[in-house]
Amino acid sequence: MRIAQVAPVWYPVPPHGYGGIELVVSLLADGFADRGHEVTLFASGGSRTRARLVSPLPDPPDPALLGNPWFESAHALGAYLHAEEFDVVHDHSGIVGPA
Repeated sequence: MRIAQVAPVWYPVPPHGYGGIELVVSLLADGFADRGHEVTLFASGGSRTRARLVSPLPDPPDPALLGNPWFESAHALGAYLHAEEFDVVHDHSGIVGPA
């Protein structure tokens, strides 16, 4: 199966010293890849994964800008422009991505 995992843009995957959504996305992406699926992880620059990594934004935005819809939209759009390449798009980026 061809799976796209879309992480929130704000922190690299897996996060350092933080166990939120980014940790869940990391575990899912690596777990699916380990089981033989073709996984693409859309995550911030600096992320590490056993899946294919695509970073629509090369660096995570400044945390002081957390919630800025421009960064979230640019990141999610980078994934959704390739949606036809996947059987499943598993989006963890929040409300902006699906909207």
